[in-house]
Amino acid sequence: MTLIEEIRSAWGWTGLVPDEVVGQNDFGNLIVRDIDGLYWRICPEELDRQVIANSRAQLDVLSNDKEFLQDWCLSRMVEIAKSMFGELSNDRKYCLKIPEYSVVHMMKVISELFRCLNLFAHQET
Repeated sequence: MTLIEEIRSAWGWTGLVPDEVVGQNDFGNLIVRDIDGLYWRICPEELDRQVIANSRAQLDVLSNDKEFLQDWCLSRMVEIAKSMFGELSNDRKYCLKIPEYSVVHMMKVISELFRCLNLFAHQET
């Protein structure tokens, strides 16, 4: 299965229909362009995705933003991970433990899941 197929399978229920992976960092975060030309950041360790740019021009501007680059590159964390686990091979990423989620957060996730299932059920009829 290709990375695009994996993204479609794992994140498609959120409305993300991936077209191209345009970036990835050493912790497995991805920047994905969808079929509508929106740019999404997928953060697997946070079980989250969000639109970060509405066009390539906006993504280029964001790519020069110091705060975004610090968050994206995770330079200090990569440095620590390399010292502890060594360099990555081409097909590997470092991994952060999934944080514990509060009951409120989990209820939001479950609520969104039910909303999507409800929309899907109505489309089938």
